[in-house]
Amino acid sequence: MHDNLKKHLGSVCEIYSLDNDLLAFGRIGRVRSEPSLTLEISSSTAGVDLPKINLGTIIKVNIISTGKSSSRDFLGICGKVYIANEEFWRIGELRLLGERERRGYFRVKSRSKALISLASNENESYEGWVTNISLSGILVYIDSDQCGFSLNSVLKVSDFSIGEGEEKFTVNCKVRRVEKHPNFGKYYGCEFESMTTKETDAIYRGIFAQQARELKRQRGQT
Repeated sequence: MHDNLKKHLGSVCEIYSLDNDLLAFGRIGRVRSEPSLTLEISSSTAGVDLPKINLGTIIKVNIISTGKSSSRDFLGICGKVYIANEEFWRIGELRLLGERERRGYFRVKSRSKALISLASNENESYEGWVTNISLSGILVYIDSDQCGFSLNSVLKVSDFSIGEGEEKFTVNCKVRRVEKHPNFGKYYGCEFESMTTKETDAIYRGIFAQQARELKRQRGQT
């Protein structure tokens, strides 16, 4: 794991409690292998202190590589807080998280209207909502039983925003799952298709900004 962590030096990360409460955003700092493997996390924003946390607290850390590759490299770890101050936290007793725990990386809830159609045929389109979004894809809801999008259909989802952000996004994505709404309409779980580095970076910035707004709200900040 030491070499894998070293590859993520300088990368941003989300820090969660075991109950999946967002605690802070950080940046991966020093990795030590002796006398045991430990990781140091500093604040992701200059001039912003890390929050207080009790020593011995078990946390989860979701790391995203900030490299230029269009396919983002993720690492999920769990560990115990050994040292904690406003400048950095030192985490020990590290272990990798399983794939199931990694699926929620950098995901935020949303309630943004969108226009949704087949990418190959925009004549048939539906008004719907983007209900959550991550770096890998989005979940959209269409409240029409007339909509017949099927698995592996490539959709064009237009003019949606992320949380309270003002920037508008338009993406192509492939339907990976379809769920019937208990009352009316359907949910479509979609994976992004052919995202450029620029598009991926814009989605990432929007998600990160929304998470920052939510964290400030949790702390009673405006």
